[in-house]
Amino acid sequence: MISAQLRDELDAIRGTKATLKPDSMVKWAKRNTASALHNHLEWDDETAGHEYRLNQCRRLMSLYVVVIPNTTEPVRAYVSLTRDRVRGGGGYRRIEAVMKNPDMRAELLEQALYELDRMKVKYATLVELVGVWEARDKIKRRPKKAG
Repeated sequence: MISAQLRDELDAIRGTKATLKPDSMVKWAKRNTASALHNHLEWDDETAGHEYRLNQCRRLMSLYVVVIPNTTEPVRAYVSLTRDRVRGGGGYRRIEAVMKNPDMRAELLEQALYELDRMKVKYATLVELVGVWEARDKIKRRPKKAG
């Protein structure tokens, strides 16, 4: 959740327009240095430039797809597991290695279910997705396999 001050600032930036645009947010925050939004942004160009390049690399990695054995649909070649983000400074693993390792596969499934939970909150008003949420609940109710 964001603070009431930040929420009010974002609503003010949008004003009467239908959309809130990141470019407008940056310009506003640059002019309003005492704002909550200004304090949420990185203003050091060297640091921001490095972070931008990291995001570009993450985006490129997400475009690298493979077809793993016994499947027909392409999937991302590299995945990020929670364990790698928590310790060791992050990193990405080959999907084939994750799928072969029961513990890492279970972790990836847990992450997928967590993301589905977040999607349910975001898209709960779309009754067309009720079947997706029911399928998610069915998977979550399954007993976990002993590792």
